[in-house]
Amino acid sequence: MTGWEVRHPPGIDEEIARWTLNQPPELQTLRAAVRQAVLRRVMVTVDVADLVERLMIVATELAGNALRYGRSPTVVALLRADGHLIVDVVDQ
Repeated sequence: MTGWEVRHPPGIDEEIARWTLNQPPELQTLRAAVRQAVLRRVMVTVDVADLVERLMIVATELAGNALRYGRSPTVVALLRADGHLIVDVVDQ
């Protein structure tokens, strides 16, 4: 045993939103859409501005890499699992 623990993502409770991107210019639209989706779902007990900013950055960075180095389309999903928000990005 190497000391590494294999972790699996939690089971998905809900898909909040899903976007399909084909070109890098669509990343700006993705940022706005992630912002709106998070603001509709977030609890008021968290620092909303910080959460929105972090999720927008994560989503656009991962999607940008997928568009640059993968094949289109790139699918970005915002998921809720066990009280957490998850950004899932898949390319072809």
